[in-house]
Amino acid sequence: MTFAYPWLLFLYIPLKIFQSFLGSRMQFFLFGRINLLLVVLLQSLNQFYYYRGSYFDCIQTFYFYKFDGTKNKAHRPDIRCPITPSILLKLMNAAQFGCTNKYETIMFQCCFHLAFCCFLRVSEFCVPSKRNNQDWNRVIALSDIHITDDGELQLNIRMSKTDQSGKGTLLCLKKSTTSQTCVVSRMERYLEIRPPGDGPLFKHYDHLPLSKYEFSAVLRRLLLHAGIKENIKTHSFRIGAASWCYANNIPDSQIKDMGRWSQSSNSHKLYIRLPRIDMSVITT
Repeated sequence: MTFAYPWLLFLYIPLKIFQSFLGSRMQFFLFGRINLLLVVLLQSLNQFYYYRGSYFDCIQTFYFYKFDGTKNKAHRPDIRCPITPSILLKLMNAAQFGCTNKYETIMFQCCFHLAFCCFLRVSEFCVPSKRNNQDWNRVIALSDIHITDDGELQLNIRMSKTDQSGKGTLLCLKKSTTSQTCVVSRMERYLEIRPPGDGPLFKHYDHLPLSKYEFSAVLRRLLLHAGIKENIKTHSFRIGAASWCYANNIPDSQIKDMGRWSQSSNSHKLYIRLPRIDMSVITT
C-alpha cells in the first residue's frame, strides 16, 4: 500500500487504529459513515487542486482498505428463500393457531395471500409506524380495493418503490373455483369483518393500521409454529411470486408488469429461485 502524498496518512492511521478495537458489526455501522465524511473532505481537496491549476485526484490516491463504506466491493448473495404455494398454505393453517383471535387470523391470512399473488412489498400494505399517520396514505387503502360483480379483484397500488410520484398501478385478479387458494374469497371474507372507515386496508379491530414490525413479528411466529426452517423474510412473498410465475412460463413482460419492474430492466430475474419452487400446489 503506497500513498502519493504522505500527509494523507493523518486521515488513515487514526481510523486504522480505531478499527482494531471494534467488532465487525460496529465497523460496518461506523466506518460506512466515517468514510462518507472522508469522501466529502477529499472532494473538497480535489476542488482546491483544481482551482490552483493542477489536477490531483485525492479520492483515487487515498487508499481505503477494509472499511470502505462508500462502495460495496463484494456483492452479498441474497439468501432469502421464496414463499412457495405449499409454504403459503402452511402459513394459512398456522395462522388459525398462532394469532390472538379470529379477526387477526382472517386479516393475516388475507395479508399473506394478497402479498403473494400481487408481488407486494411490505411497504406497500404496512405502515412504517403507527405514531406518524402522515405516511398512512402511502399504503394500500380500502378505497383501492374493488370487487366486480363477476368476481374480479381490482387492486390499485397507489405508491411503490418505483412509483414515488403516486401514479398508481392497477392489478386484476380473477376468482378461483377453489376457495382455499382463492385470494378474492379471502378478501371478501376479510372485508365483511373489517371495521368501517377508510384508511389503510389492513388494520386491527381497534382501527390502528398494521405496521411493518407487527407483520414481520407475526410472520416469524407462524413460521416457527409451522416448523418452517427456510430463511423466509417479508420480501419472500415477492420472491416467491416471481419464481412461481417464471416456473409456470408466464412471459417476462407480464411478470414485470405484475411486479412493477421496468420493461427495460431484468431486475426481476434476481428474484427467481427455480430449484426451490414446489409445483405440487397451484394457486391463482
